[in-house]
Amino acid sequence: MKISFKDQILPHLLALVVFYSLVFFIFRPMLFDGQELNQHDILAFRGSAQELMEYREATGEEGLWVNAMFSGMPAYLINVEWSKQALNFLHTVFSGGLPHPIRAIFTAMLSAYIMLLCFGVRPYLALVGGICFGLSSYLLIGIGAGHNGRIIAIAYSPMVVGALHQALKKPRWFSFAFFAVALALHLRANHLQITYYLILFLAPYGIIQVVNLFRAGDTKVLIRSIGGIALASVLALLTFLGSFLTTLEYSKYSIRGASELSKEEENSNFSQEGLSKSYAFAYSNGIGEPMTLLVPNYVGGSTSESFVSDPESQTTRFLRSLAATDQQQAQQLARYAIHYWGIQNGAAPYYAGAIMVLLFVIGIVYAPRQYSIWLVAMALFGVMLSWGSSFKGFNYFMFDYFPGYNKFRSVTFAIYITILSIALLGGLGLEEVFRRQWESKSLKKLLYVMGGVAGFLLLLWITGGFGNFQRAGEQNLPQGMQNALMSDRKGLFRADVLRSLLFILAAGSVIWLALRKKLKENVAALILVALSLFDMMGINQRVFGEGNFQRSLVRQYFQPDAADQSIMNVAGPVDRVINLDVNVWADATTSYHHASIGGYHGAKMRRYQDLIDNHMGTELQTMIGNLNARRSLGDGTPVLNMLNAKYIRFTSQGGPVAQENAQALGAAWFAANVQAVNSPDEEIEALGTLDLSTTAVIDQSKFPTMPEGGAGTITITEHNPGSITYNLNVTDAGLAVFSEVYYPEGWVATLD
Repeated sequence: MKISFKDQILPHLLALVVFYSLVFFIFRPMLFDGQELNQHDILAFRGSAQELMEYREATGEEGLWVNAMFSGMPAYLINVEWSKQALNFLHTVFSGGLPHPIRAIFTAMLSAYIMLLCFGVRPYLALVGGICFGLSSYLLIGIGAGHNGRIIAIAYSPMVVGALHQALKKPRWFSFAFFAVALALHLRANHLQITYYLILFLAPYGIIQVVNLFRAGDTKVLIRSIGGIALASVLALLTFLGSFLTTLEYSKYSIRGASELSKEEENSNFSQEGLSKSYAFAYSNGIGEPMTLLVPNYVGGSTSESFVSDPESQTTRFLRSLAATDQQQAQQLARYAIHYWGIQNGAAPYYAGAIMVLLFVIGIVYAPRQYSIWLVAMALFGVMLSWGSSFKGFNYFMFDYFPGYNKFRSVTFAIYITILSIALLGGLGLEEVFRRQWESKSLKKLLYVMGGVAGFLLLLWITGGFGNFQRAGEQNLPQGMQNALMSDRKGLFRADVLRSLLFILAAGSVIWLALRKKLKENVAALILVALSLFDMMGINQRVFGEGNFQRSLVRQYFQPDAADQSIMNVAGPVDRVINLDVNVWADATTSYHHASIGGYHGAKMRRYQDLIDNHMGTELQTMIGNLNARRSLGDGTPVLNMLNAKYIRFTSQGGPVAQENAQALGAAWFAANVQAVNSPDEEIEALGTLDLSTTAVIDQSKFPTMPEGGAGTITITEHNPGSITYNLNVTDAGLAVFSEVYYPEGWVATLD
């Protein structure tokens, strides 16, 4: 068979050139100027993982326990490298050999392009879908925040969809192998929430296709398809088995699992069975926020943008006039001058591209029913899930009754289902436009469809939308400030509505001219590619630019100060640190240099969270009070002392300071007495009432007999993420207590 370079190779080469060029342009400070990407969550990750990375570099082995965060926890979901050489090679291939994490954007564009090819969309048309999916502001904002695993998992999702389609439509060994590879690469990212959403997305399509094959009576094809897909799925899962089994093992001991305690603490983020609804739905979209898929500033864009940066804004003018008479009030009000007027505390647009939304609507009308019904349903489903607590009836039902759904939080992530649906149905809609033979009557119908989208935007532009452009609580601001904010926000809204309208009119005109034979199809496709580039890049410049990069970021960020250095000079491996310069329970940077009492992780140990809720949260305030009153730091803080909170660091007027807690109990000690209790509730309550330096609390329902007494010394001789070695000098045998967090899986205690 003769291969045509122009028709079969050139389009794919062009797609690769476009994808590479876009990545090079967006990430040029990193690729060509030696700067680093400023990712908050990755800086937190570096703090929590530093101990493991140093251990790996020194020994070549993997550490499975992190001492540096939350007084110790399993390392499975922090930084464990599994042996996946073959997958790593394939990941390098599909990510274009680009460095981490920017490769995720290249992968997302290529993956969406491949998906559309699998569904029969021609290359030049598939390129539009690849660009719009990969350059969705949702993905770039995720990279900027440091959610690398989530974005890589999303990036491979389209390829999984395309591969499954191929396996169902063309049940051959190549199709099954392709599906196995795509699924394995997706699972490699180890983001189970995104995988969960992908299953929800694919399950209806798979069921529909299997039913269609059954009705067609093609039993051989049906058996071959199901068998091949099942085998491919098993092979893909086997590549992920180590990660999956350890995650499964740990999940029941984490905050995603049930608590041993029968009483739920007030204001706790966690219920007896796992996450509480308030915690799981803390990040929920407002009802109007999915409209940012079409109009980026539908609710004002990003919470990080302020009108103060625009000297010509009405808000700045009001603040300037106010400052002439009341400088302090003007400075206070400036905090309210943000663009965003939605319900979230931290938000940014989910822009999928005005052109792609237009194509999605065309797909609703013209794409094959077997695809359009499924994809419209999935687009709406993603929106409904992302609404979270804004749509309680549906989402609370999902949380209470849908298997596994209550293990995840940040339900705004579900909007990716909608973005994926828009990309696929939009690509199918574009293919239908150029595949069909159009008559004047049907052309008029298409014109009405495109005109309907444009008309909707025109209506928004004329009316100024349906909201009041105010956030909750802003009604208490001075009336002049309210008026200025509403005026500026309405201006943002109308400007972006007009922007999306113009791109839709431009794309619609190109399609119309091509169908009227005024433009060649390939030329029209390339113009649509160019329009999509301008559309997506224009918005991405707002949310992701040179401000996301910085020189020597990690070195500067983790440079130890005088307080750090003084602790590092004397601290033992489990002399733990409380850092008052950060949120103790939501910061992992302290763990870079120290064994931290606090930390930052979405799946900390459940028993540790119970200690925070029942004791350490209030004890921390007690310790701060002791510090301010110049009392002994450890007075009234028995649990922190038990966990060997040896040092407290903070910044005073004179600079960074470290102070020692003389009442910290050390790495291990002998308990002279044992207090027996009958339940976990009694056990955790007793911790706040006893002298833990002399008394150990034992739940006799688990440990019926336990010695007491004992005397001697216990010192650590070796401590690393793989093992802890103690030296015991015992003068009287008894019960030893170790200031370590109990985890029943994996640890083996031996006595020489």
